[in-house]
Amino acid sequence: MNGRYIYFLKELQRKLYIGTTGALSITDINPKLSSTVPSVHISHLSVNNANADSLLGMGVHAFSPTQNNLTFEFVSPTFIDEQATEYQYQLQGIDKDWSTPAANYIIAYSQLPAGDYTFMVRAKNANSLWSLTDATFWLYH
Repeated sequence: MNGRYIYFLKELQRKLYIGTTGALSITDINPKLSSTVPSVHISHLSVNNANADSLLGMGVHAFSPTQNNLTFEFVSPTFIDEQATEYQYQLQGIDKDWSTPAANYIIAYSQLPAGDYTFMVRAKNANSLWSLTDATFWLYH
């Protein structure tokens, strides 16, 4: 492909269309050929409805007692039947078990009591392969 990439990716009838300023590339997608294990990432964090993305990927975080409402968003970029991607999450210290697998990629926790917590999320792709490594976020308040 020539030209500069633009932000346009679309899956339609097992084809991936990638537009650039100088060309259009069309690639066939065959999920049966893909045995790639998905990765999963925490893509957004808000604390008391304020953006806290700058804290992602930076170790353990201390929050004040009033910073007790957290929302996590996560993603598993597969580019193959992404609607079939399912997630499981758990906030250790609150949740006893992993959540039921679902397509939901946003979870909010309200009025967290003081304590030490680890948020973990994993993903399963269209081929029923689970991510090998969980995305994690450690916090206490």
